[in-house]
Amino acid sequence: MERVIALTEKAILLLVACFTVYGVAMEMLKVFSTGKVELTDLLLMFIYAEVLGMVGAFYKSSTIPISIPIIFIVT
Repeated sequence: MERVIALTEKAILLLVACFTVYGVAMEMLKVFSTGKVELTDLLLMFIYAEVLGMVGAFYKSSTIPISIPIIFIVT
């Protein structure tokens, strides 16, 4: 049962990585089609990079690093 859970976890993380790469591609297409980069685009790209970093860290150390979240408030 433990092996099934571990394989399921890895499969879900692989899906998260794939969806993140897809999200990055869609965001880049939006930026290129509009011809301008907004702050929300940059923050979203940063979040995508963090998600991919967490997935990569899991595959290196088999643990998901949890850090203090940074909250961006745009006024």
